[in-house]
Amino acid sequence: MQIVKISPIHKIAIVENVNNVTSSNASKQIDWATQVNLTHLNEDQKLRVMDLLSKYNSVFVQDITDLGVCDLIKHEIHLQDQVPTSQKPYRAPYHLKPEMKRQINILLEAGIIQQSISPFAAPVLLVKKSDGSYRLVADLRKLNAKTIPDNFPLPNLNEMIDNLAGAKIFSTLDLTSDFHQMVMHPDHTKYTAIATEFGLYEYKRLPFGLKNASASFQRLMNLVLAGLNEFQISCYIDDLVIASTDVDGHIDKLKMVFDRLIKANLKVKPSMCSFLKQDITYLDHTVKEGQVFPDKKNLDAIRKALPPKSRKQDNLLLCYQNSNDRHSENAKLVVPQSLVHKILNLTHDSDIVPHPDLTRNLKRIKQNYFWHGLYNQDKPYIGSCHSCVRRRGFCKNVNAPVQKIPTADYPFQKVAFDTIGPLVTSKHGNKYIIVISDYFTRYAEAYPLPNIQISNVARVLIDFISRHCVMQTLYSDRGSNFLSKAMQEVYDKLGITKQQTLAFNPRGNGLVERLNKTLIDSLSHLVSVKQEDWCEYLPFALMAFRNAFHTILKECPSYLVFGRDPVMPYHLVYSDKFRSYSDEPSYAQELVSKLQYSFDLVKENLEKAAEKNSKRNVSLPVNKKIEIGYLVYLHTPKIKIHTSKNLATVNHGPFRVINKLSPVIFGIQRVNQPAKRQKVHLNTLVKVLEREIFPSIEDNVESNEPNVIVNQNDQNSREKDVMEEYPPLCFPYRKISSILNFNNYALNNYPVIQTNNASFSHSLPATPNFGSPSSSFSGDQYQSTPNSMLNASANASPNLNQGLNVQNTHPYNLRPRNIFGMVKYNNH
Repeated sequence: MQIVKISPIHKIAIVENVNNVTSSNASKQIDWATQVNLTHLNEDQKLRVMDLLSKYNSVFVQDITDLGVCDLIKHEIHLQDQVPTSQKPYRAPYHLKPEMKRQINILLEAGIIQQSISPFAAPVLLVKKSDGSYRLVADLRKLNAKTIPDNFPLPNLNEMIDNLAGAKIFSTLDLTSDFHQMVMHPDHTKYTAIATEFGLYEYKRLPFGLKNASASFQRLMNLVLAGLNEFQISCYIDDLVIASTDVDGHIDKLKMVFDRLIKANLKVKPSMCSFLKQDITYLDHTVKEGQVFPDKKNLDAIRKALPPKSRKQDNLLLCYQNSNDRHSENAKLVVPQSLVHKILNLTHDSDIVPHPDLTRNLKRIKQNYFWHGLYNQDKPYIGSCHSCVRRRGFCKNVNAPVQKIPTADYPFQKVAFDTIGPLVTSKHGNKYIIVISDYFTRYAEAYPLPNIQISNVARVLIDFISRHCVMQTLYSDRGSNFLSKAMQEVYDKLGITKQQTLAFNPRGNGLVERLNKTLIDSLSHLVSVKQEDWCEYLPFALMAFRNAFHTILKECPSYLVFGRDPVMPYHLVYSDKFRSYSDEPSYAQELVSKLQYSFDLVKENLEKAAEKNSKRNVSLPVNKKIEIGYLVYLHTPKIKIHTSKNLATVNHGPFRVINKLSPVIFGIQRVNQPAKRQKVHLNTLVKVLEREIFPSIEDNVESNEPNVIVNQNDQNSREKDVMEEYPPLCFPYRKISSILNFNNYALNNYPVIQTNNASFSHSLPATPNFGSPSSSFSGDQYQSTPNSMLNASANASPNLNQGLNVQNTHPYNLRPRNIFGMVKYNNH
C-alpha cells in the first residue's frame, strides 16, 4: 500500500474551553431503580436481578464519557488509492453552533476523537433525533466510495429469530455507542478526519457512518461471544438477546454474557436493557410465547404509507414489506414480463402438472406469483394450447343460432332420409331401420333391413316413391350409402336434388333425427327383454306417430296425407259417429276443401315456427365466435381402432378457416395439408388462439366441394365458393404477428429461405392479425415487392430474424430488489 506523507500543520484550531474538560475513569454508582424497568417481575425475581446487576455494576455505563475501550480487534481502512478526499465544512445554523461545540468537546473528553493534521477531511452536520436532541454525524460518503468492502457476513435475521424457538424468558442488552467502544488502528485514523468550524479532528474509535464498520464490529462481537450461540445467546452487531425456558438457567446465561463483556471492556446502557421478560421486540420482530410476529410499528408504517412518489420512497416501502414478507400470507413474487411465458409454461405445459384448466391454473399461479394482467395473459395462453383444445375444447351444450330455412309448399316436396342401427338382430334377420320423413306433413315411413347396402337403400327409395311421389329434394347425412355413385345415378334419373348435412352435424337433419328418437322411445315400451321382436312392433310405433297430434302443424300427419281422421281401435266402439257420404263427388269436393284449408294452416304454422326459432337469442361463447383466417379444431368424435375412448382426443386439426358461406357454415382446410378442405358447421368448430406457431399464407383457389345444405333463403349462395388458401407450415415458428405473403415461391422452396436486409421485404395482404399480444409487426415498415426479389439459396441456413424489426415486450418498471430475476410483492 502506498504511504502518503502528511505535511505538518503549524496552526491547529482549538475548541474553546477544551483544556478545561476533564475526564474521569472512575466507575459511577448507578441508580438501578430508575434505569432498569423491573415492574413485570415478582418480588423474588426482582431481588435476584437487582443482586446480579449490583454484582456486575462495572458492565454498565451511564453516559458517553464512561465508554469501554476494546482493542481485541482494531478497525482498518483499505482504500482503492491514496488520493485524499477533502471537503469544506458545512455551515451550521447559528443557533446550533453551541450544540456542535458541546458535542465535539464531549467526544474529545471521552477520547473518541483527537486533533488531526490529516489531508483527508469530511464535513459534519447535526441531525435531529425523534426526542428533539441532535446527533453529530460525519458525511463520509466520498471516503466510503473509495473503500474496499469487507465481506464479513452479518447474521441471518431469520435464523436468529428461529434460534429463539421454545424459549419463554428473554433478556436484551444494547451496547452504548457501540462503534465508539471499538478502537481504530493508529495508522488508519487519518482517513476518518472530520472538518468543522472549530478545527480538524480524527476518530480514535470506530465512527458511525463508516463503510465496513458493521462488519468489523460484528467480527469483534463474534470473538467476544464465541461459543455462546448454542445457549440461545445471539448478537446482531450491538443487540444481544438471551433466551431461556426457566429463571435459574436464564440468570446463569446473563452471568456468562456479563463476564465476557467485562473481559472485553465493553459496556451496555441500562436504560436500553430488559430482563426476564416473556415477550420482547427484537430486530423488528415481536417474540412472545414461542411465536414470532412482525413489529406493530412497522406494520402501521406500511398501512399508513402514502403511495411512493420517488424511487427512494419506493425502495423504502419495499424494504418495509420485504422485512415482513415471511409473516404475510399474501406475499408473492412479482414476475417481470420477460419471465411470464416461462411461468405459464411451467404451471400449464409441464409434465408434472399436465394442462390444468383456466381456473385451476390461475389458482396455482396466484399461490406464489403475481403480475399485472395475469388473467388477461393466462386465458389466451391456455386458449392457445392445442393439447387442451384437442381433448376438452368442445362444448356439447353450446350450439349456434338456428338458421331459417325455406319450408315445403306441399306434401313430399322435401323428404329426409336416415338410418337407425345396428340394433339387436330381429327374428326376421333385420338389424337396421331406414326412416323417411316428409318436411311438410311430418308423415313417416320406416323400413326394417338386414343391412344398409346401396341396393337395399335404392329399393327402399323406389318403394317410397311408388306409394307417394317423387320428391323434389332429398336430405340425408354423409353416409356412403347415400352418397355413392350408384345412388347419384338414381337421383339423376328421377330428377331428385340430393343434399347432405355437414360432417358431424346431425342437427342439420334435425327433423328425421327427432323422429328416430320418437320411434326408439316407442319401441322400447313394446319390445321384450331380449329385444328380438322390435321388427314386429315397428308398424305400431309408426301408427302411433302418424296419428298423433303435432304441436307445430296443429294436425296429425296422417290427416294431412289422407284427408281424413284415422280410425283407431278405440274408435270402433263409437262407429255410429263416423260420417258417411252419399256419393263420390261430394266426398272428393269436401276432401279438397279440407286439405286446402289444412295445408294453408300448416304452411302458416311452419312459417311461425321457423321465424320463432330464427329469432331465438343464442349467446355464443368466445371459442365459438369464428371468422375467416381463424385457427380452429374440428370436433370429430371418432375413435381410432385399438385405442381407448377414455384417452382419445375429440377434436382434430388444426384447420384454417378460409371462407364463410353463412353465419353457421364455414370452409376450412388443414394447416399442413392444404388440399384437404371441407365445409363444416359452426357447432363442430372450436377456435384456438395462435401461440406464434402457425404461419399463414394467402392464395385464392377454386373449390370443387359438392353442394352442402346451407341454411339460408338464398340457396344459390352455396354455389359461390371462392376460397382463400392458407398453405402448410413453411417455418417451424412464427416470428412476426402479421401474415407473410410468399405465394407460390414459398411453396416451391419449402425447406429454408435466407435473406438479407437489402432484399428482404414482404407484401402484406389485407387479412386479420393472427398474432399474439406479445409482439407486433407494422406493415408500414416494408414495401410490397415482387416475389422475384426474394433471393434464396437452397443450401443456406435459416435466418428468419434478419432484417425484421420486431418490437420486444418490456417488463413493468417495478423497481423492487431482484430475487432470482423476480421481485417480492406483498399483495395486501
